[in-house]
Amino acid sequence: MCYGENGNYLHGGDYPQLHNPAMLVWYSHSYAATFPEKTNAVKEQRNISASTDIIFHSVVDAASLKTDAVDLSLSVFS
Repeated sequence: MCYGENGNYLHGGDYPQLHNPAMLVWYSHSYAATFPEKTNAVKEQRNISASTDIIFHSVVDAASLKTDAVDLSLSVFS
């Protein structure tokens, strides 16, 4: 049995699969009504090529949490 993608299942390495991962963004109708600027931004960026670096920043931004740890230039919601 082969685990992971092409036998790579650890997140600490540098594999081609980590450079352009598939990403699914789902939000409710009420989220879209409350945050139209965020849902419009994610729609506009639907064809970008990005690495997994954007995940943390996007999730925190989507939740509208404020912290100095977030780089909004790495969020698909900004």
